[in-house]
Amino acid sequence: MSRVGGGAAARVLAGALRLLPPHRADWARAMRAELAAIDAPAARWRFLLGCLRVVAIQRMTVRSVGRLVLVAGALAGALVLTRDVADVALRVGLVALVAVPLAVSWLARRRWLFGPAAGGWTAGLVGAGGYLLVGALGLNAVVNLRDPVGVPVYPVLLTGYLVGFLALTAHRGAATGRVLAAGALSGLGAAALWLAIVLAAPPVPANIVLAVELTAVAMVAAGFVGRSPVAALCAGTVAVLLIVLLVAVLSEAAPASFIPDLARAALSRADDLAQSRIEVNDPYVGLLFLGSFAGVALMIVSVATRRPIPVR
Repeated sequence: MSRVGGGAAARVLAGALRLLPPHRADWARAMRAELAAIDAPAARWRFLLGCLRVVAIQRMTVRSVGRLVLVAGALAGALVLTRDVADVALRVGLVALVAVPLAVSWLARRRWLFGPAAGGWTAGLVGAGGYLLVGALGLNAVVNLRDPVGVPVYPVLLTGYLVGFLALTAHRGAATGRVLAAGALSGLGAAALWLAIVLAAPPVPANIVLAVELTAVAMVAAGFVGRSPVAALCAGTVAVLLIVLLVAVLSEAAPASFIPDLARAALSRADDLAQSRIEVNDPYVGLLFLGSFAGVALMIVSVATRRPIPVR
């Protein structure tokens, strides 16, 4: 057992066996005993590879495979969408805009942090909606953001929102289905009302006053219906993310009548419209920043009120 290779194999096996589920503890003991009985270094490493394969199969559930495919697809998509970016530092920052929230979401679900997601349809829908909103805004930034100054800011903002949703929908969280539904539906209602006003009386507002007012109303309504500050913070978070996303979509796809004239010094009408489509998003980056405080507060309140880990 004094061989370096033999000791290394034992250490690798010990680390891998920690990943086995608790009900496979007898497998772990058997693997350790079998490895200890093998003297030839080459045979020990072959046995180790077999053990690692068994551990991997035990961990590879349909859900975990789906997560791996999703993560790989997101990172590959970020690389493809940024292939035209010549500045290496800028491209790394844009890919990090995708990678950082993914890494944080994985860490947040560890038992020592927020823990696994809660069961139930309401928590599942709110959690999935949070992922979709943050992911959509991240995709929009990867496609359109080419300002080196703004690139470091977006991962921080979007990660703050995501952490809020992860804490809110954790299994140990104190938020009930009523709280989650009140917050999510109030935020959705505020964004829907904002869109209805814009469609009825275009163009998109060149400031965030209307968005802030509707978000505030949604937070008050959610707090009243859900009888919890968590519901109010959830409503504010959802409303801000949805409104910012709607502005991004409208700035790209809406007819010219929906775009305020923000570039009066442009050389031509086409240049004016193109520049205005870009600049109309600027105030809503400020809204995204303001809303991030609600996301962080949502995380803090959710953690402060969560149930303790049961003592075994």
